[in-house]
Amino acid sequence: MADKPVSCAVDHGIATITIEREKRRNTLDLDTLDGIQGFLGELAEDSTVRVVVLTGQGDKAFCAGADLSLISSWPQIAAEGGNPYTDLLHTLLRFPKPLVARVNGHALGGGIGVLLACDVALAAEDVKLGTPEVHIGLFPFMVLPLLSRHVGPKKAADLALTGRKVPAPEAVELGLINRAVPRGELDAEVALIGQALAAGGPMAQMLGKEAVSDVLDQELHDRIDRMAKFFTRGLQSKEFAEGVTAFMEGRPPAWMKEEE
Repeated sequence: MADKPVSCAVDHGIATITIEREKRRNTLDLDTLDGIQGFLGELAEDSTVRVVVLTGQGDKAFCAGADLSLISSWPQIAAEGGNPYTDLLHTLLRFPKPLVARVNGHALGGGIGVLLACDVALAAEDVKLGTPEVHIGLFPFMVLPLLSRHVGPKKAADLALTGRKVPAPEAVELGLINRAVPRGELDAEVALIGQALAAGGPMAQMLGKEAVSDVLDQELHDRIDRMAKFFTRGLQSKEFAEGVTAFMEGRPPAWMKEEE
């Protein structure tokens, strides 16, 4: 039996969900999205769990976004009315307990959306964050509403249109993450914030998260769903097809070629 792409462990009321796809840079395929959703559903109902930490396997990537297998099957998924990625974002945003992103490695593309949908994000200071989709002829549509909410429209446009990757200390200044710490201190920092969150009143936290959602997130959910339609249209473009082909072949895309 193949290894499961997601694992979950609970220790003293703190659950850790880990994307177990280190060789694939912890990218999101259908099984991974389903696995995270399944654990979140179980943990939401488990009264012994107070805090949930979300992370990736290894030290190279927290989550590098969508797996190419998911992207290639997206038109069919969209035609059938499904959207497993936005479903996950909605679940994270509405999760009743504190969520902590343990950013152990680079967070790219859709991985940024997962990170931003958590309540708190702590990162190793040597990681980078970004939305590099533009380099393969796509745009981070579904991440854009969360990105804009956290950093503002001008900075969101800078990140999304250039596709640049920012180091963790700059990501703190931008508002993408809460803190960046030396890699050797990351687990200790995550443990400290987990313990602090677990010490709070569970009902107060649940009601507080509902209040935040009521104030900030209602329009956000609608925007995420609308952006998913743009994403589907973008996948059908010739530019994206060229971008992916160029990426797989290790060459610049056609729009980067210098004129003769």
